[in-house]
Amino acid sequence: MPTENQAAIRGIIERFSDTCRFLVTANDPSRLMRAVRSRLYEINFDVKAIDQDKLLASYTQKLSAKLKQHEIIVSDDWLMERVSLRFPDFRAIASDLDFELLKN
Repeated sequence: MPTENQAAIRGIIERFSDTCRFLVTANDPSRLMRAVRSRLYEINFDVKAIDQDKLLASYTQKLSAKLKQHEIIVSDDWLMERVSLRFPDFRAIASDLDFELLKN
């Protein structure tokens, strides 16, 4: 995001911070101006390696149940392969599954 836009956002945050909460997402927070970052609380959604297998299995199981609910039958191996390609990017997984299932 250009510096001018970040400066504008900083001004908006300053002006409305008493009555509003702001949510900013960034792939690389270090590219945000220090003045903007200092006004935000950083939450890191990276999955720790120790939790990754457990989360992957849980997410795949939930997806499998949802697909069965919609009478879409796929093998567990097929689903695990597709989910593993993009994990933990859940939006990308959903997009890939939509594409894969619609083309068949």
